[in-house]
Amino acid sequence: MPNNTTSKKDELKMIVFICVFLFPLLATTIVGAYGLAIWLSQIFFGH
Repeated sequence: MPNNTTSKKDELKMIVFICVFLFPLLATTIVGAYGLAIWLSQIFFGH
């Protein structure tokens, strides 16, 4: 049974890592890349 609690503890750590670090980082990166693409397209192709 100690193995079961270790896996649950690891699962909780992974969920916290994904929710606190991974999703916000991915969202910021995707929104920033989209904004950069729009900005560069306006520079090169005009508005």
